[in-house]
Amino acid sequence: SEKCLEILESWDFAFVPQVLSFLRADNESISSAVRNFQPASLDRYILVERFASKFVEADEADILKREAKRDYYRALAHAALRFRSKAFWQYHQNGLKTIGKKIDWACVTFLAACDIGWMLLNPGNTIERAIRSWKK
Repeated sequence: SEKCLEILESWDFAFVPQVLSFLRADNESISSAVRNFQPASLDRYILVERFASKFVEADEADILKREAKRDYYRALAHAALRFRSKAFWQYHQNGLKTIGKKIDWACVTFLAACDIGWMLLNPGNTIERAIRSWKK
């Protein structure tokens, strides 16, 4: 995705009605090694940060950046509540470095606290989610 956006910065876009790529999802794939690190949330945040201002108007880019950051930090808050490994957090630290950012731990903590509050205020839903996760 990132390479496509880099190319589109300088070239025009055209539609080709043919499959030109694929994603291999079996265990031998390169991406399987990082699947547990939730790379999609980090990737989307990085792409929006890097390219939104280049492809859409400034006000729309600001909205996209806020939404991408909010979604990304919600994913990190959920990960914090699941006590993810040190390798998970290092992966995200390294990814954010590519755009000159660091994990905003205050934001992660705040959103995790909000999630805990929501779980406490909605015990029925919390129990239902816990049962579903145990069945997996």
